[in-house]
Order: sequence, then C-alpha cells, then structure tokens
Amino acid sequence: MQKIYSTVLLERYSKVNIEFQNLKVSEFIDINTLDAMLNNFQRDNDGNLKIANNNVTPGVCDVWPLFIKLDDKNFKDYLYNLAKDILKELVNNNIKIYWTPRETYHISMVLFQDLRPCDMEDKKLLDTRLSIDQIKKITEQIKPIINNTFSFKLKLYGLNMGRGGSLTALFIDSGQYLKLQQEISDKLNSISYMPERKYKKDIVHITLARILEPLNEELFLNIKENIKNYYNLLDLNLYIDVNKVFLAHEIQWMHEKLETNSEIEFKLKLGIN
Repeated sequence: MQKIYSTVLLERYSKVNIEFQNLKVSEFIDINTLDAMLNNFQRDNDGNLKIANNNVTPGVCDVWPLFIKLDDKNFKDYLYNLAKDILKELVNNNIKIYWTPRETYHISMVLFQDLRPCDMEDKKLLDTRLSIDQIKKITEQIKPIINNTFSFKLKLYGLNMGRGGSLTALFIDSGQYLKLQQEISDKLNSISYMPERKYKKDIVHITLARILEPLNEELFLNIKENIKNYYNLLDLNLYIDVNKVFLAHEIQWMHEKLETNSEIEFKLKLGIN
C-alpha cells in the first residue's frame, strides 16, 4: 500500500526523540535519506511502519516572523475542536499528531529571517543572522507602512490538508492583507543586509495540526473526505479583526516559544479603506 510521508519531521524538527524501530533519529535528515532508511526497516504483518516512541518537541530556531494573532477564545476553541474532529480517525488509529497549542494560533505574513531547526548547525547560514540593531532599523522602515494601512478583516473560508501532513484553516480578505504583505516585502527587498532566507506566506492560514508519521492511502483519503464534508458545515461568519500586527523573535519552532520581551506591536489605522 502506498505510503505518504509527512514533511514535518524533515523540515520542521531537529533533536526530536523519534524511534523508528531500533533507530533513534536525533537530528535533521533530508527526505532522500529518510526514504532510504524507511525502506530498510522491518514492517508489521500488514506492511505498515510504526513509530515506537514519540516525544516530539519543536526544535530551537532563529526566526523573526511578522504575524497576526488570533485572540478570540471562542474562535480558537472552534478551530481546535474542528481539527480534533476531522483527525479523530487518525487518533483512533494511534497515528502521532502534533497539535498546535491554541494560545499560539497565528497567521504569519512575512518571515524577516527564517532559520529553522535543521539550519541551526549550518555556520554559513548562522553568519547571515540579523543583529538587534538591524532589526530595529527594519522596524523603523516598516512601521510607517503598517501605520498607514487601514484595519481589515480576515474571514474563515476553508480547510486544507496536504500530503505534507499539515491541517490548516484558510482565510480570505478583500485585498488589504495581500497589499500590506507585498508593500512590506518590497521594503525588505530594498534593504541590502536582509538575509536571503526570508519569504512571504502565499496562503493566508493558521496551522492547526501536523501529522508526524506515514499514513496509508485509505486514511489519507478519508481525512480529505472529512474536510470536504466540513466545507458545508463551516461557520463562515467567523473572522479576525486585524488592527494590529506583531514582530517577535521565535526561538522554538512552531511559535512554541518567543524570546522574552522581543515582541513589537504595530497598529493599523482604524476603519476600512
């Protein structure tokens, strides 16, 4: 039966305590290496590979995200319970899942710096890190752009789960979000000392959960069908009022931990343009 491997382990985590049979994966492994390793493992009678032990903690990173917070507790609870319901078949099959903590639900607009856990031992990449003085200068340049943007709403409009193992809630707006995002990106691109490892998020989303082990085709398609069924049940009256955006130093991946006192708040204009 076809296997679908989650990229979560590959891209997002380092120093994770995952045991595939007798092998402990304690550092980043590229997808080709992992595929080769998986093919050599002993499988159960049904041909399925099982993770024997799972104690995943997002790894140390060095990321500066510009992001929008989801502060509405009822909205957060709604999304969390929705994710739990959609993925309950995986839970019943003992599939390992990383559930994004509700208190960290956010939408990343632009990453000023994007050094993931798998990058933290790459000296060449570490040498490109932004200094505090540089971050201060960048904030001075983007502040007028944000302050002159009218507040707007982001409306819940859908769900998605890709073969990378990520379940996301999707949002849409009238164009203000993309306009602001592009203006900030253009400004960053004009700054000579900005690192290459930066990018804007093309899909407006909140990550609700990540699947941490292989799924068979049947389970994957069942989850996709669940999501399709939920499209007709979604509360499309839910939205995020965006009147502030934030910049912070993320030091543990998946927004699990931000550096103390690193958060900077930017206010948008009141009203809608």
